[in-house]
Amino acid sequence: MQVTITENEEKNAIELLFSENLPKEFSTFLLELGFREVFKKKNTWYADAHPAYKSFATSLRDAFSRGGDWKTVLMYPSFQPSLENIDKSKFSFVTISYRGKEKAEKNEYVLFDPYKKVAMQIATQYAISKYGDDLQNVEVSPKKL
Repeated sequence: MQVTITENEEKNAIELLFSENLPKEFSTFLLELGFREVFKKKNTWYADAHPAYKSFATSLRDAFSRGGDWKTVLMYPSFQPSLENIDKSKFSFVTISYRGKEKAEKNEYVLFDPYKKVAMQIATQYAISKYGDDLQNVEVSPKKL
């Protein structure tokens, strides 16, 4: 599969044109990330021109060009950790609940992306890799801009 990325400046969005129909699991994943299907253009999806979406689209294109799988492509925060990005509300609060040795425990984090769907994906990726089967829940609360 191949993907072509187009930036639509008029709509402040990026468009992904796939070379073939997407498997149901992949299209569901894109919806969960915040991409939407363009029904008038076959195999075309779009999302806001948000840094995390742009980075994900580029990584997806690169993975496909190497013969890789979409499941290997990770999403990363749009912004660097800084006081300036906190002042500009470019972050989300994350709470990860997991089974501890004797009782349920939780850890709280600041993730530097204000988009809830992006932050949820990144936090979930992290939580699964850190807590594995002990993971119980991931909650994301974006800081309102």
